Amino acid sequence: MKMISYFGYGTNRDHDMMAAMIGRTNLSGANGIILNYELVIQNLEHIPDKVLSTAPVARSPREIMRAALGGNAKLYIIRPKSGAITYGTIWQITQEEYEMVRDWELLDFGMQEDMQVMAQKETDEEIIAQTHGSNDPNLSMSIAIDGRNYDDYVVPKEKILEMARRVNNEFRERKVMPKNKLKQQ
Repeated sequence: MKMISYFGYGTNRDHDMMAAMIGRTNLSGANGIILNYELVIQNLEHIPDKVLSTAPVARSPREIMRAALGGNAKLYIIRPKSGAITYGTIWQITQEEYEMVRDWELLDFGMQEDMQVMAQKETDEEIIAQTHGSNDPNLSMSIAIDGRNYDDYVVPKEKILEMARRVNNEFRERKVMPKNKLKQQ
């Protein structure tokens, strides 16, 4: 099975989160960084409130986050910034597992964008990695994160892990369900 390199930052640098999100515990990952991207936290008011045509259902990312986490919803996201360093984990996952990450991160809803970045392992080896974030250097945010030692979770860990497991199960159910039944839901 072909594996891709995925750069997980914020909560996605944590093994427990990745296992909950993709439904596999035997993950291979290494500490890494990406250069010229800043890690920031967005509060609910910074999360996009527009419904995109690519959205599987007519809901905005803000509406989904509010329903899931309430008015205190927040998330990590990266944006371009010269000289910045974002610390994370370079995971080896399948393309289908990356689709599960995309689903969790609401990419089709417009929460973030697919990105390919140059990641660097602790051994200084550089690799191209898949990730997600924003290409807008002026992305609205509440706080920038500096350094390697940041909290992996900006919301209660057990709550987010439970949600990730549920979303993973829903993703798997949609994949085996015929397309016409999806439209009826």
